[in-house]
Amino acid sequence: MSGRIKNALSFLLVLLILLGLLPVASVSADDSADEYYYSAYKDVLESYFSLASGLKKPESVPKYGDYYLFEYQGNIYKFGYTFLDYDNNGIKELIFSTPDNGALIYDMYTLENGNVEKVLGSWNRCRYILCGDGVIYMYGSGGAMTGSHGLYRYSGDKLTVIEEVYYDYYPNSEDPGMHIFITYSDTKTPFADEELTKDEWESKRTEYANMTKPIPVTPLYEYDDIFFASNQYNEMNRKGFVYKVADNEVSITNYFGYSSEVIIPDTIDGYPVTSIGESAFNGCDSLNKVIIPKNVNTIEMDAFTDCHKLESVIIPESVTFIGDDAFHNISGLTIYGYEGSYAESYALKNEIPFVALKESSVILGDANEDGFVNVKDATAIQKHLADLLTLSDVGIKLADADSSGGINIKDATAIQKHIADIETGFDIGSAIA
Repeated sequence: MSGRIKNALSFLLVLLILLGLLPVASVSADDSADEYYYSAYKDVLESYFSLASGLKKPESVPKYGDYYLFEYQGNIYKFGYTFLDYDNNGIKELIFSTPDNGALIYDMYTLENGNVEKVLGSWNRCRYILCGDGVIYMYGSGGAMTGSHGLYRYSGDKLTVIEEVYYDYYPNSEDPGMHIFITYSDTKTPFADEELTKDEWESKRTEYANMTKPIPVTPLYEYDDIFFASNQYNEMNRKGFVYKVADNEVSITNYFGYSSEVIIPDTIDGYPVTSIGESAFNGCDSLNKVIIPKNVNTIEMDAFTDCHKLESVIIPESVTFIGDDAFHNISGLTIYGYEGSYAESYALKNEIPFVALKESSVILGDANEDGFVNVKDATAIQKHLADLLTLSDVGIKLADADSSGGINIKDATAIQKHIADIETGFDIGSAIA
């Protein structure tokens, strides 16, 4: 449930209670509790949202603390969060994890006397995994010489050993080589605990890994409604564009929206958008289609790298530079542009399919003239027919999806079929003069 809807429902519930129209007992305790934890962990959630989305840049990149937050800074799709009373002490922890796993703990916070305290955080040499029932599997490495895998009991803000297997390598001892031990306490004494063979060690590692239990998490980008409700950002930020203004020109520096079809604006704050910055859309898995405006002259390196679902991008003649790997690691991409343009030469050089657009080409079915054919066009036709909206002369031409010489409800239906990949026999979605 989005933050905006949750806030509206909460207000309505409170109003009904105050008016005596709804008994207090009928209000969900879980919803009420979550509202409390949203408030209690507000500063942490806003910090993560700002950094993960790219609204705020890190002052420094730490080696240990908040490792994943800084590793994936600017890629909000890598994060999810949940409130979970993991040790059953009546207080829900705030856990950041990955939306497609939900077991790896990026970072965990709890409340101590009303204050937020960080409990633990994974990094590249130490990872914490949820196993359920207050148990956490941790595996880490101290380098080539030492490392450990183990199960721990989480209670309050502490981890205590349930069982741990660790290894030490002693090249200069009387008994050189790797030695593997299992311990059931927090005190490790080399050669004093039970020693294991490598096969026994591998068996234990597999046993621990099989105990992990992913939990449902909320994608961090869904926090945007709550975030923007309590922070002052303009409409372009609200749509997901992060940018900077220099010398009266705008450069898009990041995007944290989750639309599949994105039209980059011609202007922001009255200034022309002239540049798509380095890594601005890097790793944006939702992108399917992008239209770049006619004022843009530069697309920096890695601008759209790892946008795996990106199928089409329209690049104007104004673009005279595209950086290295701007569209790297995208298998199904087609670049649309103009003959003789820089976009065409870039596509040929990088072996990306290229489709030439006519100078005055428009798209059949694009009734609202936004560059795409989607459900908005079918809706625009319906509103036009009901006198709720007036299409332009060009829009009326494009709305005639069946090329009958006029527009009617059949055109809206044809567009809906096209969107659903149902054959219509018409050239909907094709460029026309």
